Amino acid sequence: MKSPKSVIVLTGPTGSGKSGIINALESSLPVEIINADSRQIYKKMSIGTAAPSKEEQAKFPHHLFAFLDPSEKYSAGDYATDSSRIINNILDRKKIPILIGGTFFYIKSLWDGLMEEPEISKESIGIIESMPLEEVRKQLQKVDETSYNNIKPSDIYRNKRALLIYMNGGRPFSAYSRTGGLYDSYDFHSFFIDMPRMLLYERINKRTQEMFKNGLMEEISTLLAQGYGKQTPALCTIGYQEILDFCTDTRTTPAQIDKNSLEKLILLIAQKSRNYAKRQLTWFRNEPRLKTIDHTQAIFLLSDLIEKISKACG
Repeated sequence: MKSPKSVIVLTGPTGSGKSGIINALESSLPVEIINADSRQIYKKMSIGTAAPSKEEQAKFPHHLFAFLDPSEKYSAGDYATDSSRIINNILDRKKIPILIGGTFFYIKSLWDGLMEEPEISKESIGIIESMPLEEVRKQLQKVDETSYNNIKPSDIYRNKRALLIYMNGGRPFSAYSRTGGLYDSYDFHSFFIDMPRMLLYERINKRTQEMFKNGLMEEISTLLAQGYGKQTPALCTIGYQEILDFCTDTRTTPAQIDKNSLEKLILLIAQKSRNYAKRQLTWFRNEPRLKTIDHTQAIFLLSDLIEKISKACG
């Protein structure tokens, strides 16, 4: 019986240097890259999403980057279908697929399949997010004892998600089933990049500053001129959202934002990015299938793993 074919997953919080690690790999390595970032799938947004440059993408074949118009919606189910097909094609070419990105919901959808779940209202999200974990657990025990027993008490994301599903669907999260899922079909080597919290926050602050220096305001102005706006699916994300909200509230354009307001926006976007990174780390650390990879050793360990997989495949 043949052993499962190998797939590498490299995830990590925003600003942890995932693209830089890939770019540092030797170009002779037999790999192809699959995007797992829910905003880097969109065209016309390379600055605000910190997408890999054309030069970086030329080093290895890249898939699912900048292929959708910002107005188009793209679900986790779409991602699971597309990435599964691309993985098979890469393996057929005797190459090693590397999924890279911080949208862990995409990765889990590929691994575990999709659950047919109810539509989630923004109001319910606000209620659950403001609820202390202790209260979430108390409510979950009342309505879904199976999930209450199966989910770790410390797992903030899964506890809140289970209660959110019940609140919107009227039946327990544990009553829903998943279909699809490829985790058992391949040998997944899965890692998340870890680094000291303060270093990560410094990197996020610096990257936010660089986005503005590289032309984020001009990028947003161009998108607005092309007819996109606050309700455009791709723009409902950190960075774009704060600037568009400010422009709406003050009835200004990005080009009209004064220096003082701009500095406040930079601080706000950096803060929200740090908060998001903190939530991402919680998801990653509660996922037993993800191994920690130190940021200082990531390039060496990844290169070594690729070499071993390549040799084992003959």
